[in-house]
Amino acid sequence: HRSVLSEIEVLQSIYLDELSVNQRDEGGWTVSLVLYPSTAEDCLSQFVRLTLTVDLDSQYPYSSPCISIHNPRGLSDDKLLSLQRSLQIEAESCIGTPVLYQLIERAKEILTESNIPHGNCVICLYGFKEGEVFTKTSCYHYFHSHCLGRYITHSEMELKDRERELEEDKTRDRTEEEDLAVVCPVCREPLTYDLDALLSSPAPVFTQQEDAVIGGEFKKKWAALQKILEQQKEKGGVIDPEAESNRFLIHINEVNPTWIFKKCILFGSVVEHCVSSAKDRGFDSQGT
Repeated sequence: HRSVLSEIEVLQSIYLDELSVNQRDEGGWTVSLVLYPSTAEDCLSQFVRLTLTVDLDSQYPYSSPCISIHNPRGLSDDKLLSLQRSLQIEAESCIGTPVLYQLIERAKEILTESNIPHGNCVICLYGFKEGEVFTKTSCYHYFHSHCLGRYITHSEMELKDRERELEEDKTRDRTEEEDLAVVCPVCREPLTYDLDALLSSPAPVFTQQEDAVIGGEFKKKWAALQKILEQQKEKGGVIDPEAESNRFLIHINEVNPTWIFKKCILFGSVVEHCVSSAKDRGFDSQGT
C-alpha cells in the first residue's frame, strides 16, 4: 500500500493537476490522465488525444493493472485497439514493479507517432493528404481549411435568414432569445474561427481517379437509398409534411365533382321523400 502511495505521489509531482487519482471504497486506485502528443507545447500541432485510465486492485504491483481508453480524438479504431493491447502487454511484463509512469510515457510516444488526423473531411468526403491545409477545431474534429470556410460562409447566410425570420415573427415571445451560432458539422459544438484565413487557404485537389471512385460509390448508395425510400412510401412509413398539414383543410375555392354528385343524390332523395309524405297526407303535387 505504501509503495503504491509513493508511486502516485511521484506521478502527481510530474503531471501536477493533469493527473486524476481516486481511491475506491473496495480497495485499489483509479488513475487517469488526458494525454496529448509531444509537440513542444505547440497545441496547434496536436491532432490526437485520449484519456488513459488505469485501475489498480489491492494486489498491485503484484497484479496487472486494468487499462482503458476514453474520449479518443483523431485515432482510428484499429490504432486504439493496438495502443491498448501494447500497453496491456507492457503492464503484464512488469508485474512486481511500479509501471504507471512507464505506461503513461509509452502512450504519449504512440500518440506522437500517430499525430495525424484520421479519416475524411466530412464536408468534402475526401481524405487528408500530405501538404494539404487542414484545421483542427477546439472539439478535435478535422476539416480541410477551405472546406470549413465554405461551410461557415453558408452557415452564416442561414443564420442571417433565421434572424430575419425571428424578427418578423410577431407571435414569438421576445423574452426567449434563441442562441444562434455556427456549429461544428460533426458534434454541433459552437465554433471559433477566422473566416478570411480559412477561405484564403488552398482548396484540396482531387484526382480524376478519386472522383470516379467516390462518384461510383455515391451513385450505388443513392440508388440503394432510393429503393428503401420507395418501399417506405408504399408501406406508409414516410409522411409528406405538406400533404399532412392539408389533410383536414377545406378549400372553398375548389370544387370536387364527386362531392357535388353525392350531395345531389342526397338532396334528390330528400325531395322525393318529402313529396311522398305529402301525398300520403292528401296533398297533391301543387301543395293543395
